[in-house]
Amino acid sequence: YLLPALCAALELTVLPLLPESPTHVLRRSGSAAALSHLMTHLHLSRAGAAAHTEALRSELAEQSGEGPFSPRELLSARSLRRELLLAAAVALSAQLCGCDCLFYYSTLVFTRSGLSHPRAATACLGVVNLAAAPLAGPLRSRVPRRTLLLLTWAGMSASYAAAAVAAMAGGKSLLAAPLACALVCYALGPGSLGGFLAASLFPMYAKDAAMTLAVALNWAATSATALAFPALHGLLGAHTFLALAALSALSGAAGDRFVTGSAKSGGET
Repeated sequence: YLLPALCAALELTVLPLLPESPTHVLRRSGSAAALSHLMTHLHLSRAGAAAHTEALRSELAEQSGEGPFSPRELLSARSLRRELLLAAAVALSAQLCGCDCLFYYSTLVFTRSGLSHPRAATACLGVVNLAAAPLAGPLRSRVPRRTLLLLTWAGMSASYAAAAVAAMAGGKSLLAAPLACALVCYALGPGSLGGFLAASLFPMYAKDAAMTLAVALNWAATSATALAFPALHGLLGAHTFLALAALSALSGAAGDRFVTGSAKSGGET
């Protein structure tokens, strides 16, 4: 319990050093302060900061008649119902693919599979996930997000299918490799893009409420899958990975629908 406490203390120490939102600076102090803020804290050129400030001003001007939405107001807003459903779809799909369950129960899975060193295999999965995470940012800026999501969800589905084949064929020593591939695909795709995609759907006055609901749904789905996975794995055994492969494929279909909807709503593709 000491390590999480130290991490929380570190976060409390670092949070006051984080720069303020450019939108908040623009609203509170005007264009000149927002321009200086972007150049100082985000290291943009003057031309880039000016273009970004102008885009923020245009968005705020278009929405000047709307006040910030509360989560309840967003849930009852008919004009944003479609966007809300799409954001819920991507939040659920990112959790139903089962990668969080691998973090929680990989040692259990390896133990039940008869692997001789399940804790070492779990540690290897953690190292692989940690190594893949820094690659997500550069990849996200170079690959269109629809393409990236489709490729990574397809990779997750294929990795789970390979894990099922390895487990059913008795290749317990080969089980860790496809599960590591699934985690890499998750880190590069749904794990890094989910929050950005949900935020891009909503106008400025509804973003805060939308992210509040998306995070709440995300944690609810995480809790549900975490509680259900041990019983599911005990019931299905190696066939659990076939279920996760199917869920990943369905998540890819839902994610493709989400990105298409996001593009139609003005989000980046």
